[in-house]
Amino acid sequence: MGVRGRFPKEEKPIKQVKISLHKQLTLQATKWLRKHERNISIPNCPFIASEWLTYTLTGEMPDVIGWCNWTSVLIEVKVGRGDFLADAKKPFRKIAKEGMGNNAEAAKTDMLEAMNFHKETCIEEGLPYPDFLNEPFEINYTFDTKSLLEYYNGILSLSGLEKITGIHQKQLWNYLHTDTKPRRAQVEKIEQGLHSLGSELMSISL
Repeated sequence: MGVRGRFPKEEKPIKQVKISLHKQLTLQATKWLRKHERNISIPNCPFIASEWLTYTLTGEMPDVIGWCNWTSVLIEVKVGRGDFLADAKKPFRKIAKEGMGNNAEAAKTDMLEAMNFHKETCIEEGLPYPDFLNEPFEINYTFDTKSLLEYYNGILSLSGLEKITGIHQKQLWNYLHTDTKPRRAQVEKIEQGLHSLGSELMSISL
């Protein structure tokens, strides 16, 4: 008389998943950003997203980005010179031409500082950068209507803008102080009025 039973299943070996150095550093950065010795410059961030959860309009995936109640922190992980060379080939990395700030003047300053930093870093690392950064150059700025009116507020009065644009100053006040967005025809009136004023000023001799 025999005993019925089952042969034990042969255990399959657990596959060892190799994690790249970049992934390891990204995980460490995520853990560190969540809780570390807090300081004023880099706070602990309770809300964090890592590279597989983030995506931007440019196609860039930040390695780690965290938020707290008053700021955000972004960490980019680089494991070697090859990472910097590959990063430099991205279209939005070829020249730092965008700035950030609470107003237009702050954004312009930030943009110029970023361009200078881009050039200095490329020189130190032996990386290529646009030739025009070695020569004097001009920058064409694109404003939204509200930012433009804020930038020239105190220099050009709303009554003065009314005279050169043909748009009633009450409507201009709405563009300046509310989220009201002008129609394209109104935008063109403002643009043409300012260009006309600029041409007149350029022709003045004292």
